[in-house]
Amino acid sequence: MEYQKEPAPREIFTGVKVPPQGPPLDCEKFITAKEVDQLLSQLPFTGELEAASLAQMVVVPHHALAADLTAEALLKAGAAEKDLFILIGPNHANQGPQVLVSDQSYQSGPYLLKNRLAGDFQISKALTEKELAVCDTSYFATEHSIGVPAALLAQINPNAEILPIICRWELSLNQGAQLFSILAPLLDEKTLVIASIDFSHHLTAEEATNRNHQMIHLILEEKISQVQRLDSTYLDAPGIMAALMNHAQSHQMTPFLLRKATAADYLGPGYLGETTSYLTILYY
Repeated sequence: MEYQKEPAPREIFTGVKVPPQGPPLDCEKFITAKEVDQLLSQLPFTGELEAASLAQMVVVPHHALAADLTAEALLKAGAAEKDLFILIGPNHANQGPQVLVSDQSYQSGPYLLKNRLAGDFQISKALTEKELAVCDTSYFATEHSIGVPAALLAQINPNAEILPIICRWELSLNQGAQLFSILAPLLDEKTLVIASIDFSHHLTAEEATNRNHQMIHLILEEKISQVQRLDSTYLDAPGIMAALMNHAQSHQMTPFLLRKATAADYLGPGYLGETTSYLTILYY
C-alpha cells in the first residue's frame, strides 16, 4: 500500500482526456459514511474553529486510522465555508502518467461531492493540453490518498466541488510549479488546496517520532530542495510537499503546525510494529 523503495524513472504520456466513467466513486471502500458521521459528530463546525478559516492550504493524512486528524485540520482550514477543494495526493501505485486528474464525483453515503472538471472544460484543457496531466478516472478507483479525505469533505461540505489530482513519486519541482501555475485561476479565498500526505513509513514509534521532528524543522524552515530529495522514511509524497512549500513561499504564506502523531498513538503503548506518522499543517 505504501512505498518501500524508490520507483523507476517516470514515463512520458500525452494529455488525452478520457471521458467520465460511470457513477460517482463510492468512498465506502476507504472509510464508511457511518464512520465519517461518527467522527464529525465529535468535532465542532463553528465556534473555536472559525478563527482559522482563512487558511489557503492544508496538509492532512490519508491513513484512515488518523481520520480524526484529517477532519480536524479540514475544519480548522474552513472547509465548511469553501466552494472548491483541490485535493492533491500521491499515486501509490506509481503507475501511469506523471500527473493524473479525474472528472468523477465522490460520494459518502447520501452526500455527493461534485467534480469541478466535469463542468469546467477550460481548466481541464489547461491541465491536459501541455501534456502535464492526463484525465483518467481508472487510476482513482482504489487511491486512498484521495478517497479518505474526499469522504470527509463530502459530509463536511457537500455543496462544494472537488478537483482530485494524484502525482507520481518523482514529481519535479518544475512540474509542481507548472501545476500550481495552471491552477492559479482557481486559487481564490473560496478555494482550499489540500495536500494529502502521510509522513514516515516502516519505522518504529520512536524513529517515526524523530522523523516527525525532522520534518517539522524542514517544513517550518522552508527547506524545499531537501524535502524534494527525501524517501519514504520521511514522507510518501516529497514532490507534492516540495511543490506546496514552493507555492507557499512564493506567495508569502506562513505554515502553522497543528498536530503531530504516529500510528502507535492510536494502536496503544504495547504496539511494537512498524508505524506511519502524521502531521497536519495550515498555510495562511
